[in-house]
Amino acid sequence: MILTISLNPAVDKTAVCDKLIPGQLNRLSAVQICPGGKGINVSRALNCLGEDVCAMGFIGGGTGEYIKNALEKSGIRTAFTLTDKNTRTNLNIISDEGYITEILEPGHTPRDYQIADFLEKYRMELKKASLVVISGSLPDGMETGFYRKLIEEAKAEGKKLIFDSSGEAMREGVEALPYMIKPNIREFEYILGRGFYEPEDIARAAGELVRRGIERVAVSMGARGMVYVTKDVSMYAQAPRLNAINTVSCGDAAVAAFAYSIIRNLKDEETLIKAVAVSAAAALSEESGLFLPEDESRFAGRIEINKIWEKSD
Repeated sequence: MILTISLNPAVDKTAVCDKLIPGQLNRLSAVQICPGGKGINVSRALNCLGEDVCAMGFIGGGTGEYIKNALEKSGIRTAFTLTDKNTRTNLNIISDEGYITEILEPGHTPRDYQIADFLEKYRMELKKASLVVISGSLPDGMETGFYRKLIEEAKAEGKKLIFDSSGEAMREGVEALPYMIKPNIREFEYILGRGFYEPEDIARAAGELVRRGIERVAVSMGARGMVYVTKDVSMYAQAPRLNAINTVSCGDAAVAAFAYSIIRNLKDEETLIKAVAVSAAAALSEESGLFLPEDESRFAGRIEINKIWEKSD
């Protein structure tokens, strides 16, 4: 079982319009609602990959109940902690021009007894998990070191953990040296405190983190592709060209693919191909966190791996 942690989930409302014009009346041509937030997207993508998943985090009110019911209906087990306020709603506006505008609510601060309830459930589920994924932002008001605590507890249990967040929560979590991190390029620059552009430069910097004790580092670069570094190899894969419909959950789909590959002991090259292919397939889905296996297979055959560095035998 893969345990996914979504401390700040959301109901995602995706709206489509011809053109988004600030300060003027904008009419929508379509609206779709689905469970959302990075960790929830990872859970749904893992479900598409046929994995046994348990989703945890904080939910509340009617919007939280909607997320719980939607996940369970699709076959995902849940162990959420209930709060006394509605789970946030996020709005993603997709214009026909190709722009995506995300309007994200902050999320409510859980109470101390709710945090204690979550930690109790986390420790119970952790014992049963084959791998843990922590993904997404912290609710407002929570200590930025909370993810670090979860990572340290997973390591104490001998569990591999993939971590994907942002800001100070990401930086502090990285200090706990999780098994793998998957920042995007902006988050990666924040962690290292300097800018990057070329894949070779990103790979060298990722190598710094690997030498510190993080086993795997993947840096997503959007349409430019992904850099993947382990102690044995540094690789770069360019993203396949496509007419994207919705890129909101592409990074989350990649995280799900990495989790899938790790528990199946796939080779490094196979792992990167799968991550980039699943990410590309997710860009063709209107609903965040979902993708079609046939799209993944089609893209996988088109991905070329460029090895930047490889450990000699």
